[in-house]
Amino acid sequence: MLGLLGCLLFTATQAATLSFSIDNDFFLGLDKHYTNGLKLAYLSDTRPNTASQCGLPALFCHLPGLVSSQRQAWSVSIQQIMVTPSDITRTEVDHDDLPYAGFSHLDLGVHAWNDRVLTGYGLRLGVVGSLSGAEMSQKFIHKMIGSKQPEGWDRQLGNDVIGGIYAFQSRQMLRHETANHYRSTLHWVYGVDANNFNAAIRTGALVQWGHRLHPMFVPDFTGLSTGGAMIGAFDNPSRTGWSLFGGLFGEYNAYSYLTQRAPSAYQLNERRWVANAMIGVARRWDRLHAFFTLRTGTSLLENRNAGLTFGNVTLLWQF
Repeated sequence: MLGLLGCLLFTATQAATLSFSIDNDFFLGLDKHYTNGLKLAYLSDTRPNTASQCGLPALFCHLPGLVSSQRQAWSVSIQQIMVTPSDITRTEVDHDDLPYAGFSHLDLGVHAWNDRVLTGYGLRLGVVGSLSGAEMSQKFIHKMIGSKQPEGWDRQLGNDVIGGIYAFQSRQMLRHETANHYRSTLHWVYGVDANNFNAAIRTGALVQWGHRLHPMFVPDFTGLSTGGAMIGAFDNPSRTGWSLFGGLFGEYNAYSYLTQRAPSAYQLNERRWVANAMIGVARRWDRLHAFFTLRTGTSLLENRNAGLTFGNVTLLWQF
């Protein structure tokens, strides 16, 4: 993994996009379940794909969907997420709710696209438990925003090593443009994430409408999203613009670390099928692009009605 990272960094000629993203249910006045997430990501400059030259490391050049695309790029990101039970002030264990868990990981991704289709593959490696640093991060953030301090991190899951691979594709199904620079699109997104934290198959539809902005293939920076979310953010030559977007997604959970590795005293019945919805707004100022997203979904647990609901703020800087 480290050797591959070094290879990717060595092949970079110039930076394209740097992003900082934060998930937090504090944006909605909540403080439970998926309570916080932080991510720093880098997307390389766009490489043209020609018959004589592949713009990616040779290891990836022949993967389905990559070799036939016009443009290519790679990404690297560092992410940390924190999961807690509904009541973080409770000192005794609630065996009918999610346990405390922190997950920090490194993602390496490769992406190829043309005007209609984006294809991506990636590797994910990280740790669950105290080594993730999630307890320290959450307590620091809660102190900064004046929120209640969590009382149960001494019972968090872990430590354990997490690893896996993912693949996804986004296809533009419809596109409409007007003479005064308004554009609307409909994308179909699908993919698989095979890892020992949250193995799942996902699919859904994403609608965008905006002015003087290039439609992005997957403008979803929340949760365990990939570097492919950044692609398209600065493709439009216009230096300003705005957009609205929304999506509906379905997910089949094949494996969840939170339920499968919780102590035997927990009574957690996991839902295999989960639905999610998101709405968001984006605004661009030259080389800066800002996103605000609200996301909600059905509960991961059969005995809980409330799902994961939170907000996300993301800033992208092209340099």
